[in-house]
Amino acid sequence: MSRILFPFLFVMVLILSLQAEEHIEHQHVSVSLEPEPVVTTTSSQNPISTPTTTSESVTETNSEETDENPLIVDISTGKIEGQELKTVDQKKPYYAFQGIPYAKPPVGELRFMEPVPAETWNYTMKTVKDGPMCVQLLSTSGSEDCLYLNVYSPKTKNEEKLPVMVWIYGEAFVGGSSKMEKFGPDYFLEQDVILVSFNYRTGVFGFLSTGDYAATGNWGLKDQILALNWVQQNIEKFGGDSKDVTLFGQSAGAACVSILIESPLARGLFHKAIMQSGTSLNSWAHSQNAKKSVYAMAQLLDINTSNTNELVEHLRKVDYRTLHMVSVSTGLAELLTHNALSGLIFAPCIEVNHPGAVLTNFSHSIMKNGDFSRIPVMVGFNSEEGARGVDMLTFLKPYVASYDLFSTRLVPASLNIERSLQKIVAAQLIRMKYFGLMPIRLSNKNLIGFITDDQFVRPIYEYIKQCSKYTPTYFYIFSYEGALGVKGENREPTGVGHSEENHYLWNQEDNIENAPIEDILTRQRLIRLWTNFAKTGYPTPENDALLQNVTWPPTNFQTMVYLNITKNLELGTNVEKYNIQFWDHIFQRFGNPPYDTY
Repeated sequence: MSRILFPFLFVMVLILSLQAEEHIEHQHVSVSLEPEPVVTTTSSQNPISTPTTTSESVTETNSEETDENPLIVDISTGKIEGQELKTVDQKKPYYAFQGIPYAKPPVGELRFMEPVPAETWNYTMKTVKDGPMCVQLLSTSGSEDCLYLNVYSPKTKNEEKLPVMVWIYGEAFVGGSSKMEKFGPDYFLEQDVILVSFNYRTGVFGFLSTGDYAATGNWGLKDQILALNWVQQNIEKFGGDSKDVTLFGQSAGAACVSILIESPLARGLFHKAIMQSGTSLNSWAHSQNAKKSVYAMAQLLDINTSNTNELVEHLRKVDYRTLHMVSVSTGLAELLTHNALSGLIFAPCIEVNHPGAVLTNFSHSIMKNGDFSRIPVMVGFNSEEGARGVDMLTFLKPYVASYDLFSTRLVPASLNIERSLQKIVAAQLIRMKYFGLMPIRLSNKNLIGFITDDQFVRPIYEYIKQCSKYTPTYFYIFSYEGALGVKGENREPTGVGHSEENHYLWNQEDNIENAPIEDILTRQRLIRLWTNFAKTGYPTPENDALLQNVTWPPTNFQTMVYLNITKNLELGTNVEKYNIQFWDHIFQRFGNPPYDTY
């Protein structure tokens, strides 16, 4: 591993642990700045040029094709053949179609462009394995040719169309995938819903922006919109109801859900939404210094032009491995010289106004004015989101120490404070509230509390508050400290950390075996709440012994009632732990609206 990248990896792992997502152990970490052989990227599925393919997930089949065969589905681009599997708990049979191409490979001239729908094919495509994942931040694996989706449908005699749930994974907009080993759909399918998951571009390939028409950005979000259009066109072929689609995601995936609720381009493509530990108001949900980062990359690549159109054309011709590593190096420089708490480099951005723009206004303004799809939503967070990063703090003492030297880094950039003196005063108030006189670098517990409040709870709470003024909004806090959430390891510190709920919702290959009965009960409750909402728009539509006959009402901006999901299901309104009133005071005293995040 390159010494140049070593500190960057630690900083990014902390950000991944605290702000975004999932499990680094799912990826093989092997990053080097040494040049690699140039490999020409080609589509693994090109039915126009040849009926064969190099992708493991898609091969030609000579299976008998009959109208009665539920494993063969004739979608808008051609026939596909899936496989029959059984769920892990109840052994219910279901149909799995994996690695379905929904877009042309975004390579060559299609890099940094809106996705183009997949071409048609004239044979039956075997779709029984995951498609290639997109390029990953901390791994040499991944491909630009990665725009594939999966459809999982229960085997049922019910002739009625089934509700559809579409999942968007997180991972700080720099990685992640829809692989079954990480997001096995078993528990959802046992509740008779159809589950769709897909890959989308991340990192420099998904979110590079020049801030003008040369590269408007948000390519990953545009992939998501194309995938949702695919669902509208095809899901009824799998027994799904195209008029009953619930979009849900976690962390960066939840922020994407939130942005799509705000985007005119996604209107009507889904009808309910669930956001776990992320919204468009989180600071990390929007990019910082996007255009500056593009020019920094160009300098490292010896591209000398101030014309953004020429610059982007040059970047399209760079080998994807080289471009990826240069973007990582640029990220290192940004993190060492700027405030990592103020946003990520490659993330969603506000675009110049053009017909294909996903977002052209500040998210806070959109939510405050009610200018979004007014669909039922379920939004929440885990009780101690920052706890996931505690193991990394020991290694990051030098970086954390910078907050002792430059305490103004504690001040949210979204406050838009222009006067230095005001920023210093705000910083001292924040520092005293969370750390008192103790050095920040020696205050792991307090730092975790600050990260939880600043990076997650404050913006999510504000989102819920604004959203509830216009549409049914169900607010939850996940507080159950089970063994599943920490994979059987000791829980230190206490509290439910970032992404722990995913171990309950999904059949993951690294989930512990023989989980405690309380964990299984909590899993069943989460799945029931999530699928009830997908089916009816209400998480508790009727009395249910599994849910302790609780009626979970929609919240409102005055009472902010929430469901506390712990060993029992309890309604509450007390959020004093998260210092909401303190932050309200900070924004009222120092803030200069309009805010982009909160």
